[in-house]
Amino acid sequence: MNNINHNVLIEVKTKDKNKLLLKMYELNINISKIKYKDNSIEFETSIKNYVTLKKYLKSYSFKIKKETGIYDILFKIKSNKLFILNLILSFILIYIMSNTIVSVKVIHSKKYIREIVNESLKEYGVKRLSWKKNFEELNSIKKKILDKYPKNLEWLEIEQIGMNYVVRVEERIITDIKEDKRICNIVASKDAIITDIKSVKGQDLVLVNDYVKKGDVLISGEIKYNDEIKNTICATGEILGEVWYTSNVKIPMNYKKERYTGKKRYNFMINDTKIFKSRLKSYKTKKKKFFNLFGIDFYLLKEYEINYVNEKYNEKEAVKEALKLAKNKINMKLNEKESIINQKVLKKSSNNSTMYVEIFTTVKEVISKTEEIIEEEKEVE
Repeated sequence: MNNINHNVLIEVKTKDKNKLLLKMYELNINISKIKYKDNSIEFETSIKNYVTLKKYLKSYSFKIKKETGIYDILFKIKSNKLFILNLILSFILIYIMSNTIVSVKVIHSKKYIREIVNESLKEYGVKRLSWKKNFEELNSIKKKILDKYPKNLEWLEIEQIGMNYVVRVEERIITDIKEDKRICNIVASKDAIITDIKSVKGQDLVLVNDYVKKGDVLISGEIKYNDEIKNTICATGEILGEVWYTSNVKIPMNYKKERYTGKKRYNFMINDTKIFKSRLKSYKTKKKKFFNLFGIDFYLLKEYEINYVNEKYNEKEAVKEALKLAKNKINMKLNEKESIINQKVLKKSSNNSTMYVEIFTTVKEVISKTEEIIEEEKEVE
């Protein structure tokens, strides 16, 4: 670049500017665009003159501030080459990371379904640290996997979330319908008052609001007409009824209660590992996920300090807590169709800082169960 004669802007630090200009005149150096500063002078000249000045005026420090045209661009690149190199590498890294899959997660409860889908995905290049596929490629892979396992897979979806693939899959259930040749009744599993009847097959023997005892037949598998059995089947259906429970709950009158002090601390967590040891003795934590990088989760934690203070129930509060405990215990055994109808305190007493509460609970729950009828072989005389 120095062999090509082009102009450069030069700065020279000097207090005696006239002396410098005189020396340049003696060397026959042509300059232009002169600017005088407090302790320096700027001017424009050719690169050839710059070389001459450096050679003959060694007592002065000549610094190129700017080059012209393409040389100015090349000069800036040369001056900032480390920054530019880092910038280019950063863009390359961002591009690679934004187009790389760091994890593939197949969501299904059954292990063998997850395994066959994972193996198929790897076969078609969908795996950890692989290049992202476009929409058409993912659709093609999805179709190939479903075609490969027509008896196992009903539905499959590949969703890209950031740098991850989440694969949701539905198993194909092929039901082998066989005729049930058993003879069954639907009977009561406990004493109850009938609230709901959902009969599918069989002859209904009860109505809503009927009181039944454990073992009573609710839906018969024997289909009768005029007291004559016309057909026998395995009755199916579901009966809900109102049932009753009595429970005894013991509540300590003294207890410890959590109270927030208002102090909080911040922490970080990588996957399940905290970065810093908490300075709080007792605390509760709320966490917020920042991001996932190469399958590693980064979280911000907020730790709220709590203290435990001694409290004492009054009678009303103790009874309320007893009802709550009894309700929770029963709810643990109920499904989504069943529910607690009512609770009533039958008896309460206290002794040695303890409240004893007897509770009567009315519950709506499934009371039906299938009971097979075993026909006895008749002896042939």
